[in-house]
Formats: sequence, structure tokens, C-alpha cells
Amino acid sequence: MRLMGLKGFHERFAVQFLGRRCSTRTNPARRASRKFELVGRRRSIGMTLVGERRAQRPLPEGVRWQSGMSLSSVRVLLERRSRIELSEEPTRRVLLLEAGPNHTSAETPTAISGKSLLAAIGEPGRIWPSLTAVCAEGQAPMPYWRGRGVGGSSAVNAQLAIRGLARDYDRWAAQGCNGWGWEGVCSAFERVAERIPAERRPEAEWSTFDRRLHGACLERGHPRCDSYETEGILGIAPAGLTRRDGRRVSTNDAYLEPARGRANLEIHGDVLVDRVLLEHGRATGVRTLNGDVAARRVVVSAGAIHSPAILLRSGLGSVRPSIGRNLAEHPRVVATLSLTPGIADRDGDTPSIGWFLR
Repeated sequence: MRLMGLKGFHERFAVQFLGRRCSTRTNPARRASRKFELVGRRRSIGMTLVGERRAQRPLPEGVRWQSGMSLSSVRVLLERRSRIELSEEPTRRVLLLEAGPNHTSAETPTAISGKSLLAAIGEPGRIWPSLTAVCAEGQAPMPYWRGRGVGGSSAVNAQLAIRGLARDYDRWAAQGCNGWGWEGVCSAFERVAERIPAERRPEAEWSTFDRRLHGACLERGHPRCDSYETEGILGIAPAGLTRRDGRRVSTNDAYLEPARGRANLEIHGDVLVDRVLLEHGRATGVRTLNGDVAARRVVVSAGAIHSPAILLRSGLGSVRPSIGRNLAEHPRVVATLSLTPGIADRDGDTPSIGWFLR
């Protein structure tokens, strides 16, 4: 998979997609001409920094600065939780820098809080418009949707909630991924479930296509089942969606909103981060488009695409050569169907994803 739209790389960023390894590199001359190269007019970077910020003025005795920054969400379910837990300690001051818009749950645009994937990604400023990928040789570059703003990709994705099968996690652990066995991750999933729901759509909300698909599967011998995460269960099941009462629940809603009232937590939106600042092998802050931010601790949480980009721009590729390698995207098969005229208008705004078939 070749990624484009990530400007200003200081190292080669190699990734792997379905067994294919390839790489992308930005134009060095172009990079030199604009130290802070932007995507379109804004740079395709974002990050989460969590740390103890060095205050610009003396702090009361016993008080420490903590700071934090954020972008996307695939990666963040547990990381956001740890950042908010940081701010539970009143002696820490936490700064969360968001690459895109910052807003409360009540201020969330309707396109983001609603049911439609296409409406969410069409909301201005909520994805990186120039980020594209080529997943197979000969394929034209296609948009690679990554969330931008509070909630990250959880604010613009298809809302599917799926944990996977226990045997897959156990297989990873057996292959050397310590801590990734089902016994190790199950409790983490349970903690996430306390904040992020997996709501099944009521039958009254099914579209005509949903009903026809469901009926066709039953006719062909695929039984109806209500669990697609149980070992050995096969059939068609309604998908769990990360929403409550028909409204999307992003990580902004689930994790940041309950903590916004804390006096020691600051959230700054539209702050673009270039790299982590290092002194003698230790992170001391980050460089943003608007200047440097000092911190005693830095945690990068910008997703599978932007996190390695930030680390490579920070010069860490020579220290950890594995950064940015072995990225695997899930395979996808698209079937396009022609609907009878009038069906879409009759069904109205219904989700395009509602079923799992195993």
C-alpha cells in the first residue's frame, strides 16, 4: 500500500498491505521549500501528547503540569482512557492538543452525530482530504479516510463494533504478541463497553435492502443468529453499532466529555503537530505549526498512519527501524447493486452497514 498526502517525511515510511510491501517518500526538494508542508493548505499530521507540561509561570507548591494532544481513534479507546485518568489526579495539569476541531458533545455537527457514514466524511474539516492510498499495483489512488478532530476516526467511521474471535487473539499471543491473548484483552474490551455501546438497529429501522438481504440469507440456509463473536456460531447477525438511541458515540462523547469540567484539563483544537522534541534521548515536548510546547511526558496517539509519520519526522526511525512497517489493512470486497427507482427515497437516511454473515 502506497500512502500519499503525508508531507514532510524525514525517513522512508514502509508499510505492508495483504502481503505486499511498498513505500512512499515525499519529494525532498518540495520538503525543503516548505518546512511545514501542508495537505492542501493544512498539514496532514496530528497527534496525541500526554505528559507533564512545563508551565510558563510558577505553579503552586506540589502542582505539576501534565499535557496531552490528540487526533484519531482507532488507537485511542484505551489511550484516551489513560489520558483522562491522568487528569483525575488534581496535582497534574493535562493539555490535550487536537489536530482538528474541538467541540463538546452538544456542539457536535449533525453530520457527525448522525447515522450516515457518507454524511460524516462529507463534513468539512473532519477527514484529511489529500490522504490517499494505492493498495494494489495498477490501482488508481483512492481516498484513505482518517478522522480529524475530537473523536478522531470514531467520529467519521461506519460505527461497526466487533471484537473478533478469542482464538485469533490467542494465536497472536502464541506468535509472540505478549499480552494480546484473549484473557489479556477481554477485560479491556469490557471497560470500553462501559462507555462505548454496541447497539443493534431495531427491525423498524431496517431498509428495504436490509430486509431483502436478510430474507435471501435465510432462504439459502444461513440461520439468523444474534452473536457474531461466539466461537462456532455461523449465520447472519445484525451488526452492533457504536451509537446510543440512534446517535453516534465517539471517543469524544465517551471519554473527553465527562472530563471537560476538570480544572486541570485543557483541550486545544486545530493544533497541528510536526514532531516530538528530544533532548539527550528524552522527549521534552512537541513542535506545532504555531510553535513549541514543552512537556515532561509525551504520548503519541495519532493512529496507525499518522503516529509513525510523527515518530519518523522526530528522527526515531534510526533508533527503532520497525516504526512504520508491517501495517496491514483489512481486505474489502465491494458489491454494487442497482436499486429500483424510488426505494432510496422511500427508505430515507438508513445506515449502509447493518449485518454480519459468517
